[in-house]
Amino acid sequence: MKKLVLLGMSIFLLGACGNNSDTEAESSEEVSSEQVESVSEESVSNEVDPTEFNGDISDSLVEAQNFNAEGTDGYEWSYYVSDLEIQDSGALYITVIDDFYMLDPTEQQSVLKSAESSANTVIFTKTENEYDLKRSAKVYDESGQQIAEKHFGDEFKFE
Repeated sequence: MKKLVLLGMSIFLLGACGNNSDTEAESSEEVSSEQVESVSEESVSNEVDPTEFNGDISDSLVEAQNFNAEGTDGYEWSYYVSDLEIQDSGALYITVIDDFYMLDPTEQQSVLKSAESSANTVIFTKTENEYDLKRSAKVYDESGQQIAEKHFGDEFKFE
């Protein structure tokens, strides 16, 4: 909600500066965009400590694993994930079990996307939709070896 207000204010300011020359309008646009990004990042980082969600994210994973054990469709991904954790930086760390390697690449992507979605759903509901869900993610096996990573909206890339 705050981002929308800031974006609206930025658009209003850009419109008010529209009577200036093209050069001045471009520099105003650049400053306004930077200010909006800066204010948005500050308000999110000052209001929310990403690690405060780890208990709820862990509980959600356990619940998904229980549903999977009961044979409930849609929770198969949770079998392959042993841990989900948000870091201080806001990055999501996903730990997978050895059986993960038996999946084909499409299934691996599906498991990781479902794990990411599970963590994001917890954060989204706990912050009443106000915490940015775009984050990087790193995937580790149980020995602590990083096996994949993802940046803002990309596919998971395996090493």
